[in-house]
Amino acid sequence: VQAEKPLFGCLLETRVQEGNHQRCMLAALPQWSSLTNYAYHPLGRIWVCWSDQVVVTKLHMSAQVITCAIQIPSTGDQFICSAIYAFNTAAERVQLWEELRGTRAAYSHLALPWILLGDFNVTLASSEHSRALDYRTDQVGMRHFQEATTDCSVMDLPYTGAMFTWWNKREGDPIGKKLDRALVNQEWLSRYPQSCAHFDAGGISDHA
Repeated sequence: VQAEKPLFGCLLETRVQEGNHQRCMLAALPQWSSLTNYAYHPLGRIWVCWSDQVVVTKLHMSAQVITCAIQIPSTGDQFICSAIYAFNTAAERVQLWEELRGTRAAYSHLALPWILLGDFNVTLASSEHSRALDYRTDQVGMRHFQEATTDCSVMDLPYTGAMFTWWNKREGDPIGKKLDRALVNQEWLSRYPQSCAHFDAGGISDHA
């Protein structure tokens, strides 16, 4: 945070109990504000955090996504951001895909840039699995994800860094998948043509 000096950000799977949330915010991001989804999931799986240079308006919240309108008064930028931490099974993720379709239906008339980023817990193509030839375990979930991206008119933001953003690091039999990504609409690409995502697989987490 000190090095990059972001204006806002999204944190996933913090493993912070609700009673410790404010203390952690004061220690790590003093004078910042935050939205969390503890009301929808006891682990508070998603935090959206922002500085006093940003105006954040909640549009939708659930156990798997927090969607906000972001305004940066100093630059005039306005866009929609969906921070996503999807559930593990295809059946549980169906609700997430419907919520994203609902967001597009509700706000597409505004023609605002929209970015959806986080852990989708499913790949978008078989090639996004390090053992693609014998990957047959989540074809239904992958198809649901593909249909949702089509219906929401979003695509991958260009990225650098790791192709496989999650690794099962079992010794002797590692498995990599692209579970984390940033998706954007055409309005985002038009407004921010030089933007890109970066996935750093060198950290202590099993996610990039």
